[in-house]
Amino acid sequence: MDQSTHSHTDDFETTTELKFEQGGVSQKFAVNGKRRNQSHLVPGKLYITENRFGEYLEWKPVENPSPRSRSTSPYVPNIPELHGSNPAAGIGFRKDNDETVEFIPDPRMAEYRRPIKIELSELRSYMMVGKHELIFIHSDGTTLNPFVFERSPPENFISALERCIGITKSKHTKNLFMFGSKKNSGALNDNSDIKSVVAELFPDQVNQFNNIWGFVKEFRNDPYAGACTVAAKIGHLATNGELPGGHIFNVPRPFEDSKESSPSRNNGESHNQSFHSDGMDADYTTNEEGYEVIFKPERPNFELPPRPETFRGQPLSQEQWLNYLDNDGRILNFEEIKRIIFQGGVEASIRPHVWPLLLGVYDNNSTYEERRHNFIEKTCSYNRMKHQWATITEDQEERFHAFRDFKSLIEKDVSRTDRTLDFFKGDNSKGTDTLRNILMTYMMYHFNLGYVQGMSDILAPILMEIQDEIMTFWLFAKFMDRIHPNFELSQESMQKQLKDSYMLLQIVDPRLGAYLDACDASNMYFGFRWLLIWFKREFTYSDVLILWESLWTGLPGVNYPLFVGLSILIQNRSTVMENKFGLSEILRHVNDLSMRIDLEKTLALAEALYRQVMAVEAKLPNAIRTIIGLPEIEEPALDNLEVVQGPSASPRQRKSTSPSPCPEPGGSNLSVPNENSNLSTSPDVEALENQYELGVTQFM
Repeated sequence: MDQSTHSHTDDFETTTELKFEQGGVSQKFAVNGKRRNQSHLVPGKLYITENRFGEYLEWKPVENPSPRSRSTSPYVPNIPELHGSNPAAGIGFRKDNDETVEFIPDPRMAEYRRPIKIELSELRSYMMVGKHELIFIHSDGTTLNPFVFERSPPENFISALERCIGITKSKHTKNLFMFGSKKNSGALNDNSDIKSVVAELFPDQVNQFNNIWGFVKEFRNDPYAGACTVAAKIGHLATNGELPGGHIFNVPRPFEDSKESSPSRNNGESHNQSFHSDGMDADYTTNEEGYEVIFKPERPNFELPPRPETFRGQPLSQEQWLNYLDNDGRILNFEEIKRIIFQGGVEASIRPHVWPLLLGVYDNNSTYEERRHNFIEKTCSYNRMKHQWATITEDQEERFHAFRDFKSLIEKDVSRTDRTLDFFKGDNSKGTDTLRNILMTYMMYHFNLGYVQGMSDILAPILMEIQDEIMTFWLFAKFMDRIHPNFELSQESMQKQLKDSYMLLQIVDPRLGAYLDACDASNMYFGFRWLLIWFKREFTYSDVLILWESLWTGLPGVNYPLFVGLSILIQNRSTVMENKFGLSEILRHVNDLSMRIDLEKTLALAEALYRQVMAVEAKLPNAIRTIIGLPEIEEPALDNLEVVQGPSASPRQRKSTSPSPCPEPGGSNLSVPNENSNLSTSPDVEALENQYELGVTQFM
């Protein structure tokens, strides 16, 4: 209810006015569960308050929830039942086939009950999820946990927000709402009368009024920065031919011709999710220095068709699996099995049988008997390697620096890997001991690589699913055979994958690619963690296993993980672009996506992106063909790739010294992002180790 007359004094003797209060608003926390996605609901109240420093959004947990308080509201979301230890204090959980949520106090879960207080001016936007959830996005790119309105929809709360701060609905994303300037009665901010006059005198330009009025206020606050911003925005309007008197000021636009736009160009949502009719208009964003800069995508030399509709399937079942085996255990049609797994994963009950064949521990043409003998040999080999490191004495370690350093790093990482899960809780639990044994044995198995931070993230889900030390080791070793270049100290593989991701982005979404380049994010370093450990920290355990199974098939082609990363990025394009996030904000936003990404939607879009690119296979430049594993073709002209020499040049320096050329027939006109100096290569081994640690620490 609205409490605009109520006020109180806080600890600093500052009078705080309570402008709005709504109970029954829970904060939702995602929880990583083995078999399902789980969520904690922490009941509380949401407030809008004001003091002499500003207006604030506040949330406070219910101090003393009743032991069995219930909410039967239809607005409560479908939260799965929480298994294992008792839920947190006031944590809501849903029973199967039950429309109620129970709140059970537990003082051990105090970390879920921290209050929140944020100044309204620090909020950039919010998203509606269904009819009962709000997700606020901070101006620094971080995302708050969802607020769940249990007793009633959030309309009253949103109305109260609108009385404090301007809210505009996104033109391009139906559930995204942007916050504007603070509302007050000051003369300079009360522009309704001026706007009505502008509407009468210049009816065609009334849509630009808010932009112009914003320029005036910015100029008053900071004349220098305001002048730079105005110049950038006027350049944006001029480039798009949107200034008043367009017949005088209209600037010829690159790539413009007399032909009407093709249907695929105008179909922004299906083609490239563009903001404009053809997705090629200029716009502006904010760089790291806080100034607004113009960006304009360059039109590719070919049109992509609309993205095809793709569908996910059911996991490979035990019945299907047995039908594909002959009497001796040979697989009758391994390629068909891989297609089923690519579309839906594998049922948990048969993973111990399917994974060794999918990853290559066993030959897919082997029989039951051959696999049994193979496992006996691998058991002996594993035990021999394990005995090697287990019998090294402390005295030997003193003269074996590499071994000692690897062992120390393994001990540190094991102690902090997925400790919130019951399987890895405790310093000497069976899970942590087995994790340590496998990593130490792998160090002996592949001593040139040894151990690198991030490997424990790869191993943990496999171990928790298989729970057999020897088989888990060989599955992990085969998985590492595929991705070990990610962990090399030179980081050449990671740099190449990030570059390739940006080049693919320029094809599937040139507008987003141009945006990232303008805000110095074309190096794609925010996706470093995605590719290093194959999205392990972005999804729950149950989801990441399905994702890995899909990627282990090798379908539909090489470098498919890059399309998965692009799928996540494109799903968040509106949030990034409309909030005008810079590099640091994008990195924070991407980190906050962890455990909040819809796997099925992500995989469906990744496949659609891949098939969209493959639909124009004959027109793809060799740079793109190489990335997706197609043979090179003889082109009419050399690929017009803009390559920056040297690791120290920034995207801004590149733009000022080497402007992007217009595309020529047969050229690709793709921009290759430069290398960051923090991740440059060096022949010095110690320098490589230091820079690898820096890179992993920064982006993990």
